[in-house]
Amino acid sequence: LSAIGPVAMTPVVPDWRALWQGFAVLVVPQLALTFGNAVVATNETGRLLYGEKAARLNLKSIPLSMGFANIASGIIGGAPMCHGSGGLTAHRKFGATGARSGLIIGSFLIGFALVCGRSSLAVIQGFPAGILGVLLGYVGVQHSLFVKDIVNDKKAVFVAFAAGSLGFAFNNLTIGFLAGLAIHYGLSAVEKIARALGGIYVR
Repeated sequence: LSAIGPVAMTPVVPDWRALWQGFAVLVVPQLALTFGNAVVATNETGRLLYGEKAARLNLKSIPLSMGFANIASGIIGGAPMCHGSGGLTAHRKFGATGARSGLIIGSFLIGFALVCGRSSLAVIQGFPAGILGVLLGYVGVQHSLFVKDIVNDKKAVFVAFAAGSLGFAFNNLTIGFLAGLAIHYGLSAVEKIARALGGIYVR
């Protein structure tokens, strides 16, 4: 190990130029993924996996926790972070069934960082890639099974397929995300118009 012990943390408040660069380079390109996967999907995944235990999980608490965490992390030189619906599935499927699980892994990671310091990345990179691949593959399959919640909703299936296909075709998740929103609200508007016209003709 090249370094043992915690890395010195020097708090720094970024200036407006750095904030603008971070907004342009990190926030805008990541917006679709963060909103979709880290906020909306995390909210729904939590409710599916934990039921009433996820009562405090909502579309307000999730972005607020991410925002405060990133402000604190940025001031001490940490990397940007977010929630993730896939990570939530991984925790649940591997046995994290309550709040204490988060405390356990958080305590472990803090202790790991304090003890290993700058060598932390080298230790993590030493983890066998094959085992990691199996774990990720298993979680991916488990997470994909959530599609069963929309299989009976033809509009939802169409929107999901269109958004995924366009995102893949253009190799750009933002395009798929925006297209999905446009298709969803477009179809909803058509349905409302059709119902209104149907009511007029019935009368």
